[in-house]
Amino acid sequence: KRLEVEIEKGNFRTDLLFRLNVIPFEVPPLRERTPDIPLLVEHFNQKFSVAYKKRPKRFDADAVEALRSYSWPGNVRELRNTVERVVIMHAGTRVAAQDLPALGGEEPAPTPARFSSFRDASEAHQRDFIRAKLAEAEGNVSRAAELMGMDRSHLYRRMKALGINVREERASTS
Repeated sequence: KRLEVEIEKGNFRTDLLFRLNVIPFEVPPLRERTPDIPLLVEHFNQKFSVAYKKRPKRFDADAVEALRSYSWPGNVRELRNTVERVVIMHAGTRVAAQDLPALGGEEPAPTPARFSSFRDASEAHQRDFIRAKLAEAEGNVSRAAELMGMDRSHLYRRMKALGINVREERASTS
């Protein structure tokens, strides 16, 4: 439905819609699929624990309930980023509701104790900064590089080194 509105505005090509719309399907927003949240949390927890060579976190019942009660305007991508942030920044293995980032609000400033090394802290900051600039540039890497005062090729290399997927970032801004 949103693409049809974009076609009317002249922002999306009709022929492309017909190519993509062979088998139309609708995925309900995450807020309508709250039973999926614990499964997604566990999936992302395992994925990022391996990626960052960290021990998997144990999310307490109150933490899972807090995640289930949030409206998730950013859908699965926002949940993914939240779990990734917890895996990287939370020092302990158990995660309670008060350990979760401020859902929908400003993230508290990271404390040095959350990181095991300077490199981890630096990479976490760079990852957050790049994602924020990509969101500001609506997923346009060239524009994000311009906003950061760096060459696009350097930004692509940095994103690759930090494990930031260009396609996923673009999808999360649309």
